[in-house]
Amino acid sequence: MPSAKRHMGRITPSGIVFTTLLVAFVLLAATWWWAKRPGDHTPSLARLCQNEMRAFDHLERIVDAQRVYFDKSQSLFGEHRYAAFITHLWTAVDPAGKPVRIDLIPEHLAVAIGTTKATSGYYFVDVRERVELPRRDFQPIDYQRQWTVAAIPQQTGRTGSLVFMVDQTAAIFARPVSTFSSLYPMDPAADGWVELPGREALSRLQ
Repeated sequence: MPSAKRHMGRITPSGIVFTTLLVAFVLLAATWWWAKRPGDHTPSLARLCQNEMRAFDHLERIVDAQRVYFDKSQSLFGEHRYAAFITHLWTAVDPAGKPVRIDLIPEHLAVAIGTTKATSGYYFVDVRERVELPRRDFQPIDYQRQWTVAAIPQQTGRTGSLVFMVDQTAAIFARPVSTFSSLYPMDPAADGWVELPGREALSRLQ
C-alpha cells in the first residue's frame, strides 16, 4: 500500500490544470496591477494631445464666461468687473457674502484649481500679476478691466507638455512646459509664447 507521503507527491492531470490556471491568474493580476499603478506607465502621445486640446477648449469657455460675468456684474455686485477666481464663474459671492449660482462654467472646471483637482490632465491658475519684460516690472491684475488665467499640466510630460495662457483679449498663447519660467508676460509673443487662433493652430504646434 503506497504511503501517504508518496500519494501526496503524485502529479495528476487535474493538478496540472489547476496549477496552470493559478499561474495564469497570478500573471494576469500582476500585469493589470502594473499597468494601473499611477505614474508608472507612460501615457500615449494621443492622450497628451487630447488633454491639451481639452485645456484649450476650457480656456475658450472661460473667455465666454468672463464676458457674461462682466455684463452681469453691475446688477449682481454693484460694479462692472471680471471674476477674480474662476470658481466664481460657477458660484459667485454677492456683497453680503452669500453664494450666487451663475453656472457660466461647469463645476468640474470651476474646482480644477490645483494638481489634486485637475480635469483632463490640467489645472487652472488665476494669475494675479503680469510682468513687463525685460525690465521685470510686475503689474497686478485690475479686475475692473482685465483678467488672466493659465492652464498647467497636472503632471509635466505625463498629462500635458504645454502651458497655456489667456486674458480679456481672448487670445490664447502656449509654450512648452520645459521653457516655462512661471512668469506671465504682458507681451507673450515677445517672450516666445505662441498664439493659437484656433484648434488647428494647436494641432500644428503639437
